[in-house]
Amino acid sequence: EAQFQLGQLNEYNFDSSYNAVYWYRKAAENGHAEAQYKMGECYESGYGVGESSSDAIDWYQKAAYQGNAYAIDWIISAAENGGPELQYELGILYECGNGVEQSYDTALYWYYKAVAQDYSSAYTSLEELAEEGNSQAQYYLGKCYEKGYSVYSDMSKAEEWYHKSADQGNADAQNA
Repeated sequence: EAQFQLGQLNEYNFDSSYNAVYWYRKAAENGHAEAQYKMGECYESGYGVGESSSDAIDWYQKAAYQGNAYAIDWIISAAENGGPELQYELGILYECGNGVEQSYDTALYWYYKAVAQDYSSAYTSLEELAEEGNSQAQYYLGKCYEKGYSVYSDMSKAEEWYHKSADQGNADAQNA
């Protein structure tokens, strides 16, 4: 906390971006969620460091895993704008309940959005949940095979997954 406070002191009172980032980084590396979020902001804006979207994402994710609401809001906003890596990471947050209320349906939604952009890690997560018997995952996996998302289009496999999901009462799968 003291390191984070020194970062704020340097940023707001002394206008020293170098010293602010130094102390924010120290606090962030020691697991301070607010400092991790602040490091994400620094990299996003280029404040005291070179602007870097990937570094910003890394720090925001660390903060989100600790439940930092601002970081989670940033990841949701960025995921809605189409980044498959963030969509996948958001799926993990929801599947595990890290910083958000656990929701398999929401996790599957984000996995599917990432899979639709050929993000293979998300496909693996989706497939694992489908094989465990999750009807929504089975439905999404059917759509993947139907549309050719992250796999070759295969209507017989699509039908197989749709049937597994439909047998559990999934209305979307029954319609498909």
